Amino acid sequence: MDSSTRALLQTVTQYWKGFDLDSKRVMLDAQGVSMQEQKEHSVKSRKTLAEHTKRFRKLADADKVAAIPSLLKAYQEEIDTLTKRAKYSDNAFFALYKVLYEAPDPVPALDAALLLDSSIPAAVPSASSSDKVASTDLVAKLRRELASYEAEFASLKNQDITIRNLEAKLAAMEDNMERQVEIKVQARCRDVADLALYQQQADRTVMQAREARDDALAQLDLMRSELLQAAVPSMQLELEIAQKEAALAQTRRDVERLQEALTSQTNLWRAEVAALQAQIDELSQRPTVEAYEAAVALQAKPTVHNQSSSSRYAQQSHQQQVAGLAAAELPSIDNLKVIEELQTQVTSQRQTYEATVRQLTTQLDAANGTVQRQAGVISQLEATLDKAATDPAGSSILGDVLGEEVFSNGDKESKLLSIMRQQRDRLKEKLKDVEADLHATGAAKQAMATRLRQLEVENVDLVQKMRYVASAAKPTTDLETGGTKYSTLYEERMNPFDQFKQMESAARVAQLNPLDKILLVSARLILSHPFTRMGLLVYLFVLHSLVVGTLTMSMHLCNVSNHT
Repeated sequence: MDSSTRALLQTVTQYWKGFDLDSKRVMLDAQGVSMQEQKEHSVKSRKTLAEHTKRFRKLADADKVAAIPSLLKAYQEEIDTLTKRAKYSDNAFFALYKVLYEAPDPVPALDAALLLDSSIPAAVPSASSSDKVASTDLVAKLRRELASYEAEFASLKNQDITIRNLEAKLAAMEDNMERQVEIKVQARCRDVADLALYQQQADRTVMQAREARDDALAQLDLMRSELLQAAVPSMQLELEIAQKEAALAQTRRDVERLQEALTSQTNLWRAEVAALQAQIDELSQRPTVEAYEAAVALQAKPTVHNQSSSSRYAQQSHQQQVAGLAAAELPSIDNLKVIEELQTQVTSQRQTYEATVRQLTTQLDAANGTVQRQAGVISQLEATLDKAATDPAGSSILGDVLGEEVFSNGDKESKLLSIMRQQRDRLKEKLKDVEADLHATGAAKQAMATRLRQLEVENVDLVQKMRYVASAAKPTTDLETGGTKYSTLYEERMNPFDQFKQMESAARVAQLNPLDKILLVSARLILSHPFTRMGLLVYLFVLHSLVVGTLTMSMHLCNVSNHT
């Protein structure tokens, strides 16, 4: 061996002895495990960040502003984690790179060693036969030891491969189980979120229905009060109108009676006036004192003799005529006085009747004005009632408030009453529909609450199962048994789920009060056996049949029907 080859071999040997590969392997294994853990933690954190981002996207615009700081904080934490992971990986790589970069290349030294090994048999002088036998035995022994070492190394290598395969399978199973559990948890969370959202929508719907019902009832009460307040003055006005109409009819009858009496009295006085006028005409045609004096003056032309002889006779005849005229004029004067008195009485009575007629006419005009005003008020009330009838919220109470007597005097009132009844029936049907929707919404809410409780119980069971699987999936230190030991331990062990359910049931029973415990024990005793269940069912059936039969017989005996 030359000096250069020896120096190369010494350099390589000294460096790799100082390198201490075994300690470096331990350090590299620790760094690899740490990097794997950091990788798994990074994957989980990315999943959590993705879920957080999905929840943020589902939020409303108003809630997103408040959720932005938490999302930014999560992203900042993820960035810090990735930065630390990259820094740790860089440090590990550069530490190994720095050491390996300064290491000499072992290939030339190994080639020189192989060349030296191949040239040794030619350079070594021939030995004695005994030395050859000893060397042959030593070589055989060394070969046997080498074969045993190789077999042991192969078994250890196979065990290492088996361990690594089992670890890979276990990691795959853990990942698969985690994915399945995560998928189930996400599905359950989505179901819970959907149910919570549906419950919130149902609560909002119920609140809106209740508010609408309260508003409708408030409007109904308000319209009832308004209609009652409007009905009272309407009835008072109608009563006053009836009284005015009765007084007006009585006044009209009095006016007609007075007009008839006035007409008959006027006709009577006209007949008397005509008779008196005829008497006046007859008396006016008779000779008067002036006519007689004119006739005497015309006869004063005869002679004095005739005048003296006939003067006495003329005086006597004149006296007789004057006496006759006076006697004839006396009854005519009395008749004229009576006629004048009658005319005066007739005139005064006529003036009295005319004044009465004017007063009655004034009263009639006032009554007509009152009637017109009342008719205007009635028209206004009818318009108000029509408006209330057209309003769906207030049309249901018009029939109950006003009654049938107010609208029983004409086709228009009956038509309005029928319209109001129809509006009331429609409002009742609408209220029934709203109540039915309210009951349906309440039932749906109760069903959703029951389903939510069931999901909570299932989530608790799922968390317990996850804990059990996580505790059962931890790797063991026994490297020879592998997965067989896990299955054996799992088969020999008790089922923890039934035990957990029993513990939860016992805890719930322990939280009950004594009365509930007694009822629970009694119910379990009664319902645990089929004969007791059948006896309870028969007893309830007989009891209900007896109650129904008793009620039916009592209704028939008391003549009670569904209509009454």
